[in-house]
Amino acid sequence: MKFFYWILPTIICILAACGSSSGGGTYTVKSSTSAVATTVSIGTNEIGNTFGSPTALKQKFYAAWISPNEDCTNAVLLQDYGDAGHVVDFYSGEVIFSGSPADGTYKCLISKSSDIQTFIPDAAAEGHWTAAVCSSTTTYTEDIFKADTPIITYLNKDGTTINGQGTYTAPVEQVIYSYITTNPSAIIAKGAHAQQVLTLATPLIVPGQGTLYTDFTGQVSKETIGATTVCWLEQPVVGFR
Repeated sequence: MKFFYWILPTIICILAACGSSSGGGTYTVKSSTSAVATTVSIGTNEIGNTFGSPTALKQKFYAAWISPNEDCTNAVLLQDYGDAGHVVDFYSGEVIFSGSPADGTYKCLISKSSDIQTFIPDAAAEGHWTAAVCSSTTTYTEDIFKADTPIITYLNKDGTTINGQGTYTAPVEQVIYSYITTNPSAIIAKGAHAQQVLTLATPLIVPGQGTLYTDFTGQVSKETIGATTVCWLEQPVVGFR
């Protein structure tokens, strides 16, 4: 596929740890690749010619906010890593974000991340696509917000917009925002592209508990662009449990 989206952002597991403090319940964002959904699936596998899975998947995150509103306004900061960001290996289960927002009901999560991810395919992918295309000892770089036709425009948190840049073979790193909300049309009406928005089936309750995951099982593919062939990851299954 020529454009692929997920978040969180894309990518990630959101775990709200029960408990209380002076600022409210602690909210922690952790990485996860588990696809055991008990609430709702908010994404589907790319339908196409795929075989094999990644054994490592990394992406840089910069900040996250949660908002009590469906259009993601009046968002409160969960954590900010600054310009350096924080590189997360989704297969490690490490914490991505952690903060202590006020107790309450939140209808939107905003994630700020790089549009570049790196991955290593497994032996099954290598056996199917050959080592020349997808080697299980090679790290591949993927630009998930490329320059497509027609041009795709993304909405930044401050209301400005950006166009995708880069190609399959020449990635260009950009900072992108992803929105998970109980009412996608509310943020889309403010200028967000549908491909940077996911549906949150029920609001996030702080304190409370929930998990948002991305699962790339069986999603390694081969993309051919002219005379060039690249190893690629297609869209994951995304869900909330």
